[in-house]
Amino acid sequence: AELRGMLQDYGGTVLFVSHNRDEVYRLCQRMEVLEQGKVVASGLTEELFRDPCSVAAAQLTGCKNIARAQKIGHQRVAVPAWGLELDTAVPVPDDLHSVGIRAHLIAPVENLALPNSFHFRTSSFASTPFSHAEILWPANSPKPPQTPLHREISVNDVASVSQTSLSAEQAYRLPPECLLLLRHP
Repeated sequence: AELRGMLQDYGGTVLFVSHNRDEVYRLCQRMEVLEQGKVVASGLTEELFRDPCSVAAAQLTGCKNIARAQKIGHQRVAVPAWGLELDTAVPVPDDLHSVGIRAHLIAPVENLALPNSFHFRTSSFASTPFSHAEILWPANSPKPPQTPLHREISVNDVASVSQTSLSAEQAYRLPPECLLLLRHP
């Protein structure tokens, strides 16, 4: 709060270097993401958190689920590491490198007719004082892939989650509007 107050009182430009995404989000109007000494993403902070555009920016803004992807249709991608084909809310760019989804946006679903709804198995649970995490893989796969999906829910919502046994099937959805379509520089 003290630093924020100082920055607001200062009328000039400040270069703030940080690896802490929370600090950047709270203190910076604009951000630039560097990878190997080159700017790979630049723009308004809120916009880059919403749509990071590059793998490096997605990682720095806290996306835990990132995997190589291939465009297979105007609004459809294949993600071999997850064993899934996914619909997207926007057209897939020709230079697509990867797809991502934030761990807290993977949601339980009852209606498997909704786009990107699949049965998953849970390979492990991990709880902290702040959140509950699950490692998921498609139920049609005999074992967890090398790149499983991480699902997180806040500790406030843990009571509403049924603690199913490991490997039990549960339906989850990766909402098309929540998919991050990532390019590589």
